[in-house]
Amino acid sequence: MTLKDLCGKAKKRISPRALLIAALTGILCIGAAFCRAVLARTEAAQTGSIMENAAAYSSLMDERISVDLHGFMDLNLSPDPKSSPLRDFFYNSVSVSQPGSLSAVRSSAAECVALADNVDDLILYRTSDNTLLSTLNDYYYFAKINPAYPYLMSAIAQTDGSSPSFVHYQNGSILYYYPVPYQENQAKSEGHVSDCVIAILHRSEDFFDVDLSRSSSLATFAVLRDGQVLSVEGHNPLSEELVASVANLAGSTSGIYTYADTGLNEYYFYVVPSEESELKYCYYEPAMTGLALFEHAFSPWRRRLPLLLLLMCFIVCLILLIASFRTRPANIPGEEPAPPAPESIFGTLPSFSGIIIDCYRSGGASATPETMALVDRIICENFTFNKLAYQASPQHHADYLEYYINYSNYNLRVFSDSLKMNLFNEVPECSVNIFYGNAVPTIQKMEEDLFYLRKHLHYSLVLGYGKRLSIQQIQTFEQNTEVLDANVTSTIQNFLRTGAYEDFYAYLNHYKDITAVYAHSYNFMTWYSFSERYRFAEEAFTTVKLFFQENGFSHPIAHATCNSVLRATPGFGNLCQYLISCVKDYQQENQHNLSDRSKQLMNAIYKFIDEDLAGANLSSIARKMQMTDSHLSRLFKKNTGFNFSEYLTERRLEEAARLLLQDNKLKVADISETLGYGNPTYFLSRFKAKYGVSPSAYRKAHIMERESSPEPSQPSTESEGQNVP
Repeated sequence: MTLKDLCGKAKKRISPRALLIAALTGILCIGAAFCRAVLARTEAAQTGSIMENAAAYSSLMDERISVDLHGFMDLNLSPDPKSSPLRDFFYNSVSVSQPGSLSAVRSSAAECVALADNVDDLILYRTSDNTLLSTLNDYYYFAKINPAYPYLMSAIAQTDGSSPSFVHYQNGSILYYYPVPYQENQAKSEGHVSDCVIAILHRSEDFFDVDLSRSSSLATFAVLRDGQVLSVEGHNPLSEELVASVANLAGSTSGIYTYADTGLNEYYFYVVPSEESELKYCYYEPAMTGLALFEHAFSPWRRRLPLLLLLMCFIVCLILLIASFRTRPANIPGEEPAPPAPESIFGTLPSFSGIIIDCYRSGGASATPETMALVDRIICENFTFNKLAYQASPQHHADYLEYYINYSNYNLRVFSDSLKMNLFNEVPECSVNIFYGNAVPTIQKMEEDLFYLRKHLHYSLVLGYGKRLSIQQIQTFEQNTEVLDANVTSTIQNFLRTGAYEDFYAYLNHYKDITAVYAHSYNFMTWYSFSERYRFAEEAFTTVKLFFQENGFSHPIAHATCNSVLRATPGFGNLCQYLISCVKDYQQENQHNLSDRSKQLMNAIYKFIDEDLAGANLSSIARKMQMTDSHLSRLFKKNTGFNFSEYLTERRLEEAARLLLQDNKLKVADISETLGYGNPTYFLSRFKAKYGVSPSAYRKAHIMERESSPEPSQPSTESEGQNVP
């Protein structure tokens, strides 16, 4: 057969109308591909613009922090050959008793504040004598009447004391905490707050403001610290809680993070960590979608677009007109119709769904194989009764069954409720949970839904069966690699062996609270993976169980497992509460032994204090006792009625009084140094507050008392009543 014959045969087989339809389809496909390419380029341009703007604004903020705050503090407060009242306050210890000395320091601080933009006030705190000074008032003693006192307490509570940081105060002010560098010959007092300066930014929105004019009119720039929003600039249609939650998740990604929720537009988030501080900068704006994206993409062709559309409409109408005049060719003799599509292994019904039956005995134990066989038979009978086509898939776990079903015009919720009721009547010793997917048109989509259902069943142990999770939520759970506590075993062992039961309860309640899952989908802060939740639960459960066994304490936990407890009362929080109740049972049963243990611990604490009275403090004694600071403080208060610091002060002053009377030549300054008082002035004030007089007057009064008291009479060498010749 020649090439000419083949072409003629092809012309006979292809009708003109088919050619016109193919041409029309080609034009539409090309147009769609062109539009898609333009839209994709516009989306990429928006994300690129977001990253550039975020980097530019972050660099601007870092420069402002380094110059206006950190550089300003470093210039005015670091040790320097040149002296000033402000530096002397820290490095030369300006005396608070010298008339006019603090006024000079206040004047110097006020001048420094005037030199810095956006700083409304400076608070100076010197730990050597607890002097607290503000540029706004004359109070300088460490007392709550000082207006600067609340700012100082807030800053100390939110910082580690070793590096500059920002603090969010309750009235909306932003504080900048700056520790004053120690001199080489000045030893740092362990366990105490460093000398520090706090700058108050009452107008934080002015300090953190940025010019967003170069960005979209809907752009927002937020400044965050430790998951808390300090400042928001721009459009800001989202709540601060939502911004903080999403920014925390976006910060774990390497690029743009897309956030979408019901009732909200899709948003692009980009987080940049500060290079000068612990802050994070979050830039976000709505993603362009729909008509807005189309208009922005074709804005360069806006004037030509109507003409192009008109031309395309004309071509389409012409093609349709030509096609309408063509007649359909007759079927070619001998050509067989195309074979029908092969039937699915499930039949030809239009809807597919996966269903998972979760079954376990009361108390959390796994169902027996015989029970599972009975459950499977009941399920099959229900499928047959409701005339549903189905197929059982391989069982991946012994405690649940999985089915593929194919059906038409049937309500799976009604079916599940009916099935659950039948199982309740036929297998009353077991609890049953049913998970099912929505109706989908393909087997592939059903398998995707089944994967989600298996994960949902997986997470039900640690979240509770009442939680409804979306695919996006489960994906977010899976992506989170954050660790709850890597040392959970050693931490709980330490609590139980030292009798720190209140600390144990607070520890579990803390993790129970931070792992709670709320109804709001934007609460990303509480999302931990299943493996991490279960690891923590398994280690905590095993540690408590082994502790009971080591101490011969009989308890039902000895016959339980972590999985069975979670089955009986699903949820991470319920397991924590179960462990707390177990330890409370142990604490109540062994109350007598605990009292003896407390006496032993108190004797050890007294011994450590007496061995190093000058260097003793709460942290050092807690380390020696292998306790936390808070546990030692509560133990001491409970057994003595005094705070640890109060007892330590009383003990040192008693020792000071003993030394004053033991050696008359011993100087008061030497006694102050021996007992750990770095500042003699502070020692004098504490001694006088307890004894009512100064150390010198105390010694003098007791010496005079000894000298004025009559000496004991000596026996006479002569016998009474004896006649002398």
